[in-house]
Amino acid sequence: MAVTVFDAMKLPVMERTKLVAGQAGLSNPIHWVTIVEVIEDETRLQQNEFLITTAYGLQNSTSAKREFIEKLSSRQLSAVAIQTGFYLQSIPQEFIEAANRYQLPLIELPSELNFSMITRELLQQVVNNRLHIAEFSESIYHKLTNLLITKQNLQSIADSLEQWINGHIIICDDEFVLLAGRSTLYSLEKLLHVVLDYSDSGSISIRNPTSNEKHSVSSFKMTYSEVCFNVRTSPIIAANSLLGYVIVLKEDDFSDLDLLAMEHASTICALEFLAKKQIKESQRRFKADLLTEVFRLEHSESREVQNRLMDLGMDLQQRHTVVQFYAQNCSWDATMTRTVEKFFDSLSLWYLSKETINGFIVLCRSDELLSITRQLEKRLTEWKNPKISAAIGASCAELVTLRESATDAELIRKYAPVLNPDSLVSDITSLEPYLPFINMLEQGLSLSKCYHKLLYPLLTAPYLLDTLETLLRNNMSRKLTSQELFIHRHTLNYRIEKIEGLTNRSLHQPRDRFEFQIALIAYRLSHEVQIKSGTIESG
Repeated sequence: MAVTVFDAMKLPVMERTKLVAGQAGLSNPIHWVTIVEVIEDETRLQQNEFLITTAYGLQNSTSAKREFIEKLSSRQLSAVAIQTGFYLQSIPQEFIEAANRYQLPLIELPSELNFSMITRELLQQVVNNRLHIAEFSESIYHKLTNLLITKQNLQSIADSLEQWINGHIIICDDEFVLLAGRSTLYSLEKLLHVVLDYSDSGSISIRNPTSNEKHSVSSFKMTYSEVCFNVRTSPIIAANSLLGYVIVLKEDDFSDLDLLAMEHASTICALEFLAKKQIKESQRRFKADLLTEVFRLEHSESREVQNRLMDLGMDLQQRHTVVQFYAQNCSWDATMTRTVEKFFDSLSLWYLSKETINGFIVLCRSDELLSITRQLEKRLTEWKNPKISAAIGASCAELVTLRESATDAELIRKYAPVLNPDSLVSDITSLEPYLPFINMLEQGLSLSKCYHKLLYPLLTAPYLLDTLETLLRNNMSRKLTSQELFIHRHTLNYRIEKIEGLTNRSLHQPRDRFEFQIALIAYRLSHEVQIKSGTIESG
């Protein structure tokens, strides 16, 4: 704790001094003591300096007296001590009023008091305090570093911090997932939730900080369970990247030693975060390489691959499925990978994964994937920006067939946004009606022969194509079709007659309706794929 004006006033050398104004500033810290006989340039004074002066030159200047305290208060001094009996016989009333107004402690020194005596006593206190802080800092740093060296976890850091600060400790990642903490009275999850909600309602939001606030320490007061807490959040930063937060709540004010302990704890947490990140990156690369090997298997008798998979916890007796996550409205990036990983990690499921240029591939047990499908759909709905979708391949019983599941997932990634644009989760069964056409496209063949002859008369009238497609989708219900297209029944009848006349087909005939449906599927698929590839323009 820094030496304050209050502490200074209790020193023996200050017994004959008198605090005449500015009592509200007694908690001001003193960082240095400065003696200035003639104050000609107040800008040379520094914040938290204890100024001692005789106020020479002010005795005959009314304007200088009026501005004296105001100018000194602008320098954020800890206190001003004026020796009377030489140039000022007493402290002027305007000094007292101004000092109270600016909450600047104003002290009267008797003429017989030697400046050097005050300076020596105060500086001894300031220097001793700094030595104490330095020793405490070194002790804290060594203890925290030792926790890191002996491979202790974040919980050990939280426990140690609680002992030093005597508060409630929370350590979380950059997405405010609780990682460790210490509180003898409250639920840490609840406490973190309350802190985040309270900050969101204030001027500084921890959850949604501005670019300037993101890497800054924030402090505020909040009430929880009828107790008023001082809250301080210290960001955990490494390589200019925000990794998480150390959050401390305590009823008393934070001391300098508390802040120092938090600063060191944040640094050690950053080192721990980086170490875990490197380990996880190594594990991620190992799993990705192994998954690549699995997809290249040509026979299931690869004992080496089987052993490595079993070492990672894979149950070879179970069926497995490949899922590919992809972004519909932008390119895939590392942030999206981390989002999907956190979802699977939160469910404690076994999985292998690898990142590709098109998305993120996950291999998991088929039965477990089925059990979390609803949760997955809900989470994908929440991830609106960017919009992430999942392509689920076929369930496989053998390792050698997993690459077929991966091929299914890749086909779904390519064609589901065209064929099922509103679906966030698609499996291979959703593409089955279109597989003959998809196989043709994959072989580089054109689909125009499948639709051009029948639909050519309608291609110059897109409204007729829309009418035909809507009518077939509604099982030939003219009522539903007219409602969906927002047209009158007579208009719909006219359009149907025109479609039948231009194509020389009858929508009353099942065979003709089937040919229309096949042609429409081929046309829509070909047209949308060309738009996606940039071959033709949309519209």
